[in-house]
Amino acid sequence: MTGRTPQQDARPALIFLHIPKAAGTTLYTILRREYSRQHTRMIDGGRVAAAVAEFKALPLAERAQVRLLMGHMPFGLHAFLPHPARYITLLRDPVERILSHYHFILRTPHHYLHQAVAGAGMSLHDYVTSGLTTEVDNGQTRLLAGVDAASDAPLPDMLQQAEMNLNAHFALAGLSEQFDESLCLMRRRLGWKHWPLYFKRNVTKDRPAGEQVTEATLSVIRQRNVYDSALYARVQRNFQQILAENAEIMENDMRRFSLMNRLYYYQTLPLQAAIRAKKQLGWRSSRAAR
Repeated sequence: MTGRTPQQDARPALIFLHIPKAAGTTLYTILRREYSRQHTRMIDGGRVAAAVAEFKALPLAERAQVRLLMGHMPFGLHAFLPHPARYITLLRDPVERILSHYHFILRTPHHYLHQAVAGAGMSLHDYVTSGLTTEVDNGQTRLLAGVDAASDAPLPDMLQQAEMNLNAHFALAGLSEQFDESLCLMRRRLGWKHWPLYFKRNVTKDRPAGEQVTEATLSVIRQRNVYDSALYARVQRNFQQILAENAEIMENDMRRFSLMNRLYYYQTLPLQAAIRAKKQLGWRSSRAAR
């Protein structure tokens, strides 16, 4: 944590638009080391609409203190900050994201969809076709377009708006599949003082690989995420172009980062073990309560 006050920190405020199941939980821990905790605000992912409304209703003086805003929220909250802000995000292959999302719901009793999905014994196919949530229906496009879950705007318009928002307001749209490269680019573009060292958090385990899911289910997922696929392909092309344009710098950064992060991983093994034990205890308690 830098401890810098808003007056001392001349950088624009940062908004991390966290797309569910796209490596965002790990990025939270990195950002908290870089930005002062007392000037950081989270949008509660379990009650997004209410949390967004509460943020918008904060007194101007409180919103003026925010230098880092993070959470599962649609694009647009920069308009409620009285100072310049820019965004970052991570996108993920739409099929892989939804596979991970489904199995995360099954394994997370406090998730807002757990009872509806796990309690009803929904298969992946059932879940994707249930209409329970727009998160599995071009969810990345919806968030980046800045629309809420109830929006009935045409999806082609959402895709166009998402692309415009990315062009105009994002310091970087990275890829969860190239997480380390995304971090190194963010560090340079945002002027971070620290290297973004990490160990992975909130990783969904024990989900079937893509080839174990029936082709019929994969086809349904693809059909319901055509615009997410188009957006992901666009961001992926842009990301590869950035890497190519900065090839020498990135090669040096990645070499150094890989070494430091390996050392960091081994230094934090006791902390990792404690976190795993806490999660396992919570899982056993939730199982016993049901």
